[in-house]
Amino acid sequence: MRILFVSDFHYLDKYPKTIEGYKSIFNNIDNSLLTLKDILKNNDYDILLIGGDLSEDGMVKDYQSIKDTIDKYNHKPYLITLGNHDIKENFYQVFTDLKEKGKYHHTAEFKDYKFICFDSSLHGVNEGYISIEDSQWLINEIANSEKEVIILTHHHLLDYQHETKSVDISENLVETLKNKKVKLVLNGHTHTPFMQKFDYTYFISTGSLSFRAHSDHNHLIFTNERYYSTIDVNDFVSVNHINVKGDFRQYRVFDLSKEDL
Repeated sequence: MRILFVSDFHYLDKYPKTIEGYKSIFNNIDNSLLTLKDILKNNDYDILLIGGDLSEDGMVKDYQSIKDTIDKYNHKPYLITLGNHDIKENFYQVFTDLKEKGKYHHTAEFKDYKFICFDSSLHGVNEGYISIEDSQWLINEIANSEKEVIILTHHHLLDYQHETKSVDISENLVETLKNKKVKLVLNGHTHTPFMQKFDYTYFISTGSLSFRAHSDHNHLIFTNERYYSTIDVNDFVSVNHINVKGDFRQYRVFDLSKEDL
């Protein structure tokens, strides 16, 4: 089984022009839906996974453009989790086959695996939020599964996956994620590719189709490095993090001691 894993489109129908603050990175940004179209057309895969932050501002018209692109160029099953930039009620207006109105937790079975989409997002809260009830729901879904589990969520769950803070989770959930029933834990949010096996489980972050952000001591640096991932899951797990474009334009450097992002 080959998974095509994309995330963090941060799509806007019209990007603002500004020289101040975080939004200034969008002055020269490439259209993430054009990138998505090329990826969908030029890759062979069995299932598409989307790791959240589909839209920058969570507007209905942006979700409609995203869904139109997926419907036109993707011809395989797909699953979505939501990110901290997404607005759930607007998302549900476009993705009308989805009945949930609150947290977007859901499951699906495909081939030999149970996929669990685990919503770690709260709009406007960068670090995400997982309640005790959320954690217990996930623990129960894993415990009750007769198949190996693949988890799709937005925020990274372990501190060492990225220099930014991971979402807070209980030790009980951490240990559950590392048991032999959990094959993969996939996340977006960091805009930075990562892969490491801990005990039985592969923790994999994909990059972003919009921009990359990484810190250098007291600075946050934005560049146009954009990645997606293909994950082959058979007897072994093979991960490819694929750079969409090779030229590294530096968008913006923020002093973390002064900037409020």
